[in-house]
Amino acid sequence: MIALAGNPNVGKSTVFNALTGMNQHTGNWPGKTVSSAQGHCTHNGREYLLVDIPGTYSLMAHSAEEEVARDFICFGQDGRAPDAVVVVCDATCLERNLNLVLQTLEITANVVVCVNLMDEARKRGVQVDLPRLSAALGVPVVGTSARSEKGLDALMDAVEKSTSSLPVRRHSLRYGDAVEEAVRIARLAREVCHTDFVKVEIEHETKYLLPDNAETIRATEMLAKEGFVVMPYMFPDPIAARQLEEAGAAAVMPLGSLIGSNMGLRMRDFIEIIIANAHVPVIIDAGIGRPSQACDAMEMGADAVMAYTAVASAGNIPLMAEAFKQAIEAGRTAYLAGLGRVRETASASSPLTGFLQD
Repeated sequence: MIALAGNPNVGKSTVFNALTGMNQHTGNWPGKTVSSAQGHCTHNGREYLLVDIPGTYSLMAHSAEEEVARDFICFGQDGRAPDAVVVVCDATCLERNLNLVLQTLEITANVVVCVNLMDEARKRGVQVDLPRLSAALGVPVVGTSARSEKGLDALMDAVEKSTSSLPVRRHSLRYGDAVEEAVRIARLAREVCHTDFVKVEIEHETKYLLPDNAETIRATEMLAKEGFVVMPYMFPDPIAARQLEEAGAAAVMPLGSLIGSNMGLRMRDFIEIIIANAHVPVIIDAGIGRPSQACDAMEMGADAVMAYTAVASAGNIPLMAEAFKQAIEAGRTAYLAGLGRVRETASASSPLTGFLQD
């Protein structure tokens, strides 16, 4: 049994249809409204059952389709795990697809990477070094153009070799030093402090202390898989915030402005977008310098703010802490009450006529 996995719109179903032809059937996954497709393919006298699992960007399940894809890759069907997983990628935007490839490599042994749409990549001047990618990943990588059925024999040759040989050892991927260090420290902290809660901060320079969103996402994914409750500090990029959610973050913590600067909500517009689209708590992590700024953040819909520098650098620390407490409570209450709308023109709040009548 061979699983066909991939992001949506990479031509995965085209590969499936080209390999199985009319020898397929569709239905629903057990207990789900998600459609399934299975088909048979014969190659070099050997018959294979191909399963076209739902398209997914990640194995961190946030939808019924993603849950089905994850469970099938991990556990298979009726107690039988797939003999191999073919991860179909889009050659025109390969980097976007590699997240799923890396996740799959970490949980299953036999993987074949199918780089589809090679014809479209050539039209756009995109060149993919398939041997180099194969060497880097440690698994077969085959280029295809499924619509014209090019490369499919080579793909099935790779599948045949993968399923005929002895099971290979699961891949252990090493990430950048900063990611590995963050994970190592989190593991040590869990042993010492007996808690799964961890805040992740990955920075590469000391002048501005700006977080590296890409490596933060990788570290978050690794730690979430190990059962940590991950709260990552991030630059307020709404796309990165969504990716952190998909990686398993329990909350996202965008900066309001530079750490320790007390400059307030310099990144307000982007934070508002993050709050509007988040499905996890949003905590403003840096830059809040005044109680009024904390109140403003809470009025926006933030779930919490961090204000260590503002309080610690105040002339009267207990009094400033009390001021922040009251400001945060006021902002949250205002948010829950629903702020009045902002208008570009005047609107009378009292009647303009009739109040002098007998």
